[in-house]
Amino acid sequence: SRSARLACALVSPHAVRPSRWSTRPKEKLANLCHGPLGQCMRMHNMGNIYRVPLLKEEDGILDALLQRLELERHPARLISEWASLADLVDNLCVAVAIAIVGKCTSLGEANLSVTKALQHAAYAAKRLLERKRIETANLRDDMKTEAASTQARAWGTLKSVDAARWLWRHRGVEGKILASKYSRENDLPHPGICFGFQVAMIDYVRAPSAGTW
Repeated sequence: SRSARLACALVSPHAVRPSRWSTRPKEKLANLCHGPLGQCMRMHNMGNIYRVPLLKEEDGILDALLQRLELERHPARLISEWASLADLVDNLCVAVAIAIVGKCTSLGEANLSVTKALQHAAYAAKRLLERKRIETANLRDDMKTEAASTQARAWGTLKSVDAARWLWRHRGVEGKILASKYSRENDLPHPGICFGFQVAMIDYVRAPSAGTW
């Protein structure tokens, strides 16, 4: 910032532990960035991500932003609601296990919207989400000869969860249909969203006798 002759409005470097933050490092940062001490905000590892805005609020980041952007003060209840969410996440103890069934389930970033939706649904139900990943290829019947132990683990995981959610990609569809068949016959909740609904329909029409769902 010095070479570009920029003055930072807010500075918030990261430290692993809270003990690394003290007055001396903040003063040094303020001098290096040509800003007042009050604009150096703490940032360190927290118990859960929902505590980060609360830490920033303690350091006065909202007041600094509101003043800088010339905005009105937010309702106080919003912060109290956020603090309640952070406390809830810290104290969850009843788990709910949900299987993510699909291809390439280990690529967490590729399925982030699904996992985040499940996570927030679990928070709303006051449950601690336990995600179980199942590769649909490992559920196929031909895996009995190719990799029997891998197939046994996959089916064991599916039979141990409270619900299942299919990923929307068409790859590994036969394994998804088998998982849908098991879920239908054993009353395992499995929301049919997007391609998952098509999988459920394929499973249903393949059934020898189409009874009530």
